Amino acid sequence: MIYSTGYHALKRYASAEEVVVDAKSWLEEGRIGMLVCYSRQSPFTELTMPNFLNRPEMLDSEVVWNSFCDYNLLGYANMGPKEAARGRGGVAIVVKPCELHNLDILTEEGSMSGISRDNVLPMVMRCEGVYETKGLNNYTAKDAAPNVQTKCLDCPEYLTAHGDEAVAREKAERTDYQAYRAAIDDDAGMDWGMTLDKCLHCYACRNICPSCYCTNGCPADEAATTHVTSALKMIKGIDASSQLVYNLVRTWHIQARCSECQECERVCPVGIPIMALKAKLGRDFAGEGSPGDVIGFLTDFAEKVIQPKGERWPPEEPKE
Repeated sequence: MIYSTGYHALKRYASAEEVVVDAKSWLEEGRIGMLVCYSRQSPFTELTMPNFLNRPEMLDSEVVWNSFCDYNLLGYANMGPKEAARGRGGVAIVVKPCELHNLDILTEEGSMSGISRDNVLPMVMRCEGVYETKGLNNYTAKDAAPNVQTKCLDCPEYLTAHGDEAVAREKAERTDYQAYRAAIDDDAGMDWGMTLDKCLHCYACRNICPSCYCTNGCPADEAATTHVTSALKMIKGIDASSQLVYNLVRTWHIQARCSECQECERVCPVGIPIMALKAKLGRDFAGEGSPGDVIGFLTDFAEKVIQPKGERWPPEEPKE
């Protein structure tokens, strides 16, 4: 787990009651124009949804904090500079400790993201684990016994809240956690070509990512992906799919800026193991090339991963 070196060092845990009191005061003073928080999705379940509150009287009944608050609300950090541009100060955002790395990066890249300490105020909550909400709804909630998300079992906040022995037992009992760790630690046997070819190019992973804020010139948009895919074929003779190129370019580009919040995996409709891909790129390609050397990086990936063992890449043309 990557923690922030800026905001995280200054964090003060807030309760839901403190969020209401502070946000009311900031709204009345004009310090913020909006609170981005969690609210209950349904009266029949504990599931939550993002909410955007701009009037003090709304806060008492709308602010929710519980173990079903799984969304990373920093995906809405771009509302901070928008509110500031309207003369409304900025926004306050409810944040989990593990997400603060995202805010640190967004602030460091403020000349591009527009986000600063003045227009985004984090309200850091005490988190003891977030439940896996996939498959939960009004009909299943009564009989469900949800587990915390696999990422929580490696989080120091969860360890502090529950203790070493309890967390170790939970890790040993959770087969989903063991499969998750196995894919991250050692992807041997993974057919990455086939796995990444499942991609639908729906861009859900990019759109949900808090560290993806570019509105123009995204290195993984359709035009860029098509260009790189064509260049690979013409220059290197590598016939890679646009889905494979998209996933590799995006994951490589976001590598050092990822907080591993797993929002991308949560929204992926075909279940691509993006965290395992990120781990592989960090493990096998560390220090190779630069973010600008896309062709070189993809060529190396093709040679190491796509190439069948014992064969040349690209394959030699048959001699007449």
